[in-house]
Amino acid sequence: MDTDERLELATRNTAEVVEESELETLFAEGDPSVYIGYAPTGEMHIG
Repeated sequence: MDTDERLELATRNTAEVVEESELETLFAEGDPSVYIGYAPTGEMHIG
């Protein structure tokens, strides 16, 4: 998958991308990794 395809996949169905150029640089340089942490404290929500 090329950089443009990766960028399209990562940003589809999003309301806003703050720094699209930074995201594009990450994809161009290699395979970025992410961490998502969850803490079951209270009611579940996103945000």
